Amino acid sequence: EFRKSAELIKETGGRGMIMLSGYRWSLETADGKGRFQSQDEFEQKAGADAQCGPDGKPRIWTRKVGSGWMPAKWARICRASERVRREALEVARYCVQAGYPVIHWDQENGGNYVNSVCYSTTHGHPPGDGVWIHQGLEQLYRSLWSEIASLTPDFAVSMEQSNELYMPYLTMAQQRPFATGRQFPALPPSTQPVPLLMFLHHEHLFGWAAYYPWRTTPDGIFYSLAKGFAAGLMPGLGRLEVEKYQREEKQTWERYLKLFQSCMAGYRGFARDALMYG
Repeated sequence: EFRKSAELIKETGGRGMIMLSGYRWSLETADGKGRFQSQDEFEQKAGADAQCGPDGKPRIWTRKVGSGWMPAKWARICRASERVRREALEVARYCVQAGYPVIHWDQENGGNYVNSVCYSTTHGHPPGDGVWIHQGLEQLYRSLWSEIASLTPDFAVSMEQSNELYMPYLTMAQQRPFATGRQFPALPPSTQPVPLLMFLHHEHLFGWAAYYPWRTTPDGIFYSLAKGFAAGLMPGLGRLEVEKYQREEKQTWERYLKLFQSCMAGYRGFARDALMYG
C-alpha cells in the first residue's frame, strides 16, 4: 500500500513526500485500534544517545491525550549521535526507494530548537547549548545529499520553518506566514507575521503548506489558503484533515476544494513566474 500510494502520486504528476518528525522518538501512542509501545526498541537502538536535561538524565515528554500519530510519550535523540544519524539515513533511504523522493525533516528549528539542547557529558559534545547543535543537523543534511540523492533524480529536502543557515541543503521549506491570530512570542497589533524568508530568497527555494486546518488561523482555512497563495506557497493537503472535512463539513470542503483548484491553476498558469520563481 505504501509503494502503491507513491506510484499513484507520480502517475498523477506529483511527487511523494515523507514528513519525518525530526529527532523525536515516539515511545507510546494510540491510534484507536490499540496502543503502540517502543520503549524496548528505543533502549536498544538509541537509549544511550537520548537527549538529556540539565540533570544529565534522558528527558521524557508526555501528554494527557495521545492519538493517531501524536504520541502520548516520547523522547528526543541528541543531534550529535552518529548512530542515530545512520538510522535516520536508513529511514530516508527506505522511503526514497519506496517512491517518495522528498524527505521532510520536521520540528527542529524555531521555537523547538531549545528541545535539542543536550546536557549529557558522554555524547562527545560540550554539555548545554552550542554550535554543535547546528553542526549535528547540518551533517545529517549533508549525508542525505551525499548518500541518498543519487537514488532518484527527483530527490529533494524540505524543512519546517527554515532559516538561512540551512538553505544550502534545502529544496523547499514549510513556512507559515499566513496566520493573523495568536503569534509566538507576541500578539497583534505588536507583531504581524510576514513571509520574509520566502520574499528574500524566493529564487533559491520555495515554500509549502498553505493548508493546515488542524492548526490554522482564527480566520479559517479559506484565508490561510488565499494568503499562502499570495506568498507563493505550494498548498499542502493533509489526509486526516481532508477526511474530517469530507465527513463533517461537506459544504465547506466543496467550497474549499474549488478555491484550492483555482490556486493550483494559478500556480501552473498566470501566477507561475511571479509566485514560483520570485
